[in-house]
Amino acid sequence: MVDRAKIVETAIKNFGCVDIATNNAGISRDRSIPKISERDWDFVHHVRLKGTFKDTLAAWLHMKKQNYGRIFITSSDSGMYGNFGQASCSAPKMVLIRSVNTVAIEEEKYNIHCNVIIHPAANRLIQDILII
Repeated sequence: MVDRAKIVETAIKNFGCVDIATNNAGISRDRSIPKISERDWDFVHHVRLKGTFKDTLAAWLHMKKQNYGRIFITSSDSGMYGNFGQASCSAPKMVLIRSVNTVAIEEEKYNIHCNVIIHPAANRLIQDILII
């Protein structure tokens, strides 16, 4: 289990503060809807959504105290457009896009800004399934 608070404490101890947090929580189970197990579906959502929430919260708690912070959360082109066999992956990444908008509104009063980065993940691991 990742101790996110300890990661933030270590950064503060070594650098004095946490001004920027980048969150790229992700895991993949490339299977179409009829072929993915509920266990795999839940696992992907747990990592991509709850992992992002917990990482963001750990940094945010410090950023609120210092009244400053920048949070960047990654989504993906699959989250924006979809891709065959990636419903379990694209659904939480699309949710992150909407969530970032809400976090940005909620945290503006603490001078914490939140943005989403939507990156194309073209690499050897998915070269045979990428359709965009």
